[in-house]
Amino acid sequence: MKNSISLRYLLTLIMALFFVGIICQAVQAENLDEIRKYEITADVNDDATVNLKYHIEWEVLDSESEGPLEWVKIGIPNSNVEDYEALSDNISDIEYYDDGGSYMRIDFDQEYEEGDIVKFDFSIVQNNMYQMNLNEEGFTVYTFTPGWFSEIVVDSMVIRWKADQVKDWSPACLVDNGYNTWETSLDEGEKFTVTLTYPNEAFAFDSEVSDRYEESEWDDEWDESWDEEFWDDDDDAGSLVLGGAVWIIFIAVSIIARAMQSNNQYDRGAGFGDRTETKVTRTKITYHTNCPNCGAPRAEGKDACEYCGTNLIKSEEILKEETLTKEEKKKYTGNRDYAYGGVPDTFIRVHTVHVPVTHTHSSHGTRGGGCAHSSCACACASCACACACACAGGGRAGCSNKDFYKKALKLRMLEKRSRK
Repeated sequence: MKNSISLRYLLTLIMALFFVGIICQAVQAENLDEIRKYEITADVNDDATVNLKYHIEWEVLDSESEGPLEWVKIGIPNSNVEDYEALSDNISDIEYYDDGGSYMRIDFDQEYEEGDIVKFDFSIVQNNMYQMNLNEEGFTVYTFTPGWFSEIVVDSMVIRWKADQVKDWSPACLVDNGYNTWETSLDEGEKFTVTLTYPNEAFAFDSEVSDRYEESEWDDEWDESWDEEFWDDDDDAGSLVLGGAVWIIFIAVSIIARAMQSNNQYDRGAGFGDRTETKVTRTKITYHTNCPNCGAPRAEGKDACEYCGTNLIKSEEILKEETLTKEEKKKYTGNRDYAYGGVPDTFIRVHTVHVPVTHTHSSHGTRGGGCAHSSCACACASCACACACACAGGGRAGCSNKDFYKKALKLRMLEKRSRK
């Protein structure tokens, strides 16, 4: 009799969670925000930390469904933030924010309504972004994925990374006013990653920082609460079955929701798996013999003038694989510059990287995970990344799966992840 009641209870719970998941997906069909501009400028310091300066122009599309915009969270590479500062007057408070990942929480000095565009600036000093001897002995790689937004389209994203002493970079980009510059746009949940390679002697790289792996707080709390909830409880078997059922339901609802969203082929998301692939970029570079600004001769191996900092690259052309002979492919293989066929001031720059294989999936413009008016974002840098994009940010209450499970089942392991 008891087993029959438990089975009926479990089936009822499954059906309830299923319909709540569908409802949460259905009621949030319109975007609540749009990011017009998302610009990041990066300068590497002598101690190998990175100054990251952010400029964001954020438009409120809907202030009725979840209220006006009061604060946002912006994903950053990891928790090793040594300093941060608000650079615009409309920021009333800025602080590091740990919410299932590493973020900066930005509180504004007023509420923003539909049609408002809030422009704000802040900066951080970020450590633990590099890996020494990753692809080649003697070279250090910075891998940077700016914070992405699960439920917001980014019209224009620009990454500027100081080109001083950079040996190689990926993907191909312009070198403008002394900065490697990438420009792109992002759909909901889409990510964009850049890598830059330096000689180990370029900055004060530390092998202990390079080798450090940072486990997420979520992993720590999950391990602790799993032990507490499922192995130390008086009714271990029942708790284990219930816990397993919760995660099966969660996965099933996610799969069904994604299937329902597959009609729109234009909205894309992106995630990175564990597999990597080798990409070789060969760029034909022609330099000015003398600086066009001050007339100083170009120093060997330098992309910028040593005296005034002017960019000395006259032209760049990425060579297509099919245009190269077998001999050229064998010759131009290592991560360095090769003199090109006796042509003055012309070189072939080879950049070889191991990049994560990207898996794309479709979305239907709704709030990922059933979240309402989320402005969540995450960022990853090198192997030290252990972050997960959380639901319901930007100061709005969301219909998130984890909040629903916490209230319905009152599991202590999920209560620990309640919002701050």
